[in-house]
Amino acid sequence: MTMDDAARVLSRQSLGRYGTGMLDLVLSLLVLAAFALIAGAVVLFRRGYRKQALWMGAAALVALMNVGIWTIPDSEGRSPVNSVPDPGTGES
Repeated sequence: MTMDDAARVLSRQSLGRYGTGMLDLVLSLLVLAAFALIAGAVVLFRRGYRKQALWMGAAALVALMNVGIWTIPDSEGRSPVNSVPDPGTGES
């Protein structure tokens, strides 16, 4: 194993299970945005803006479903987030 291989393995391990740090950030922000949409929908629903609250709830559901699609593994234990290629090498 060369030094480059060792550095690549170490950098991969430091990035975590999800492959890249940027994807972790995006998924985390998407979950936070979904929670903010749900909270805002509750507030709007109580104020009588039922239609807007329904659309905000639907947007939150879509966001959470996207996070679920990316992170929940299939029957073989693979999830799309784990197959994201490394930024420098292009290998997954």
